[in-house]
Amino acid sequence: MTTITLAHPDSTVHEATAAAIIRVLEANDVEPEIVIGPKSALAEMLKNGEVDLYVSAWLPDDSDLLAPGVTPLGKLFQPSACCCISREDGPVVSLSDVAQAGSELSRT
Repeated sequence: MTTITLAHPDSTVHEATAAAIIRVLEANDVEPEIVIGPKSALAEMLKNGEVDLYVSAWLPDDSDLLAPGVTPLGKLFQPSACCCISREDGPVVSLSDVAQAGSELSRT
């Protein structure tokens, strides 16, 4: 089995993106050694050749990672917005309820 070092930033959005890639790698008999950390440390590892594959959701500030010798392989998804409702029996069950609640809603 082939082994590669795969790195991703330490956040759930990047972890979810990496999970999709890891599944494809494993299905093709490639065993990833996973490195997780802050973007700055991973960028340095990428430049030094310590990481074979860097996976992220690719936010605008990630373009700084494209150092000489680093090749972007492609985009995994198209960004989009999503609205989720936590409970069907809660006080907010529709976008109409969100609009009516206004500033009463909290993000926490």
